[in-house]
Amino acid sequence: MIFTKIKIDNFYLFKDFEYDLTFPRLLSGHNKDNIFDGIYPYGKSLKYKKVNIIIGSNASGKTTFGTLLNNIQNLLYGNTLFLEKIINDKTTESIIEIEFYLDKYFGMYQLKINNDNDLNLSTAKETIKLVTILKNDNKRKLNNKLSLEKGFEMASTFYNNEFKSEIIKNKIESDMTIQKLMDDNISFNYRTSKYLKNNDTNISLNKELLNKVLCSIDNSVKDISLSYKDNEFNDYRINFKNGDSILIEDGNISKANSERLSSGTIQAIYLADLLANYKQTKIKYLDEKMCNMHAELENAIIIKLAEITENTQQLFITTHSESVLDLNIPIHAIALFKRDDYINLINPSLIFKKNDRNLNTYIKNDYFNTYPSYNEIWEMELKKHE
Repeated sequence: MIFTKIKIDNFYLFKDFEYDLTFPRLLSGHNKDNIFDGIYPYGKSLKYKKVNIIIGSNASGKTTFGTLLNNIQNLLYGNTLFLEKIINDKTTESIIEIEFYLDKYFGMYQLKINNDNDLNLSTAKETIKLVTILKNDNKRKLNNKLSLEKGFEMASTFYNNEFKSEIIKNKIESDMTIQKLMDDNISFNYRTSKYLKNNDTNISLNKELLNKVLCSIDNSVKDISLSYKDNEFNDYRINFKNGDSILIEDGNISKANSERLSSGTIQAIYLADLLANYKQTKIKYLDEKMCNMHAELENAIIIKLAEITENTQQLFITTHSESVLDLNIPIHAIALFKRDDYINLINPSLIFKKNDRNLNTYIKNDYFNTYPSYNEIWEMELKKHE
């Protein structure tokens, strides 16, 4: 699955939120053969935002956005969506709508939720449309075909804020249900702070990658050694140049001595795991996963990730660091998140008519009003230690 558009209303703090992940043409001043843009392999020149850099301050909605996308993909995969904590105003309708490429199809899924707090009863209305992508179909043709497609609609009721999709049980072919199509083509890897808190992540024991990544990021590391159990890799040991070592039992980083490993080194281990499994997933969401690395190193890793991301994959990277703007990134690959009463998205490519290399300067001068207010900090009255 490749996202082409995401609309959210009344889930978390999203209100009338829309994120378009396609672009009609390259802006002036940018190379058409760049590594950040994708061309979907079906149809005719179906351009999409393959690599997406989301920049925002703390609590601007970056993690929340990734969490919601993860929830929706899990729902389409056949899992339960738990709504109690993700609907903002329970007295009004909540809507999420996604458009996507999925194998040979262009599709749309919409979910509308209405709540009745007194009865702890909710109603859901699902809509899904799928049209086959033909050889000469461009995005405009596909949009027209989708608007004319009747698709499937289904209404249901559910209790206790636990919703499971029923519409995915419909058949699109004699031997193919929507759920089977989703099962065969949805694969994702969401790495958010919530993910790391709730999962004891086992790291893929790829010695070559671990050596390359760790030794590049932490120059105190000498090498990685693996141990075997029942003819399989089981544990690995990080060996340091001063003779110290740390055993990672069962490949589980949560069992390591966190006092010896810096935050940047732990992030490097997770990065090596991501790289080891990179081709196996379509959607990747890295939420501040390089925030403890040097800015130039983070930029180098972003370039490498963009290079290996294929035209059937999509990568989201969230960051605080404005140094990523020093890279030759197409302006339409940049999204700015800010939060006032609600989470807002600013698309610089709708404001600038060319790929402006001075975008970094505009952001640093808070042209988009995305910086948090520091007034209360300056106005704090702190007593000096006597």
